Amino acid sequence: MIFVKIILWILGIIAVLLLAALVHTLATPRKHTTYEPHPDAGQEKLCAEKLSRMVQYDTTSYPDTYDEKKFAGFHQVLEELFPLVFEKLEKTEIDGNLLFYWKGKSSEHPLVLMSHQDVVPAEGTWTHGPFSGDIAEGKVWGRGASDTKCSVMGFFEAVEEPAAHQLCTG
Repeated sequence: MIFVKIILWILGIIAVLLLAALVHTLATPRKHTTYEPHPDAGQEKLCAEKLSRMVQYDTTSYPDTYDEKKFAGFHQVLEELFPLVFEKLEKTEIDGNLLFYWKGKSSEHPLVLMSHQDVVPAEGTWTHGPFSGDIAEGKVWGRGASDTKCSVMGFFEAVEEPAAHQLCTG
């Protein structure tokens, strides 16, 4: 009988916590933004071409297997696509992983941008080849286009663009 009371007491606490979470969620005002994107067709095309090139490079990883040459080749592609990142930032390579340090004016608010470079094996039927990097229907197609080479590209692009601006403004 005591066991049943303890279970009911725990379920009651869980119900109260769930109810509190629901009330909090419903009572929290929704956030609105006035941000309006300003698409730049030239920039969109350039980014799509960079992602396409990255997708075309096969970085498939397999359990208990590391292919150093494969990732060294991918790093070369990255350096070709984002030369200022490799020129302006301090690069450290650890077992095929890239770590970049971008010295700022202050170290008060550090920022970490992190992703992985490998993709899982491509299985099943593909409308476009898994490493084609085809640009069609407004998308880049292939293994890694939406996970995770897109985030690698976004991070590199987010550093390359300000680095280019720094060169122009001194």
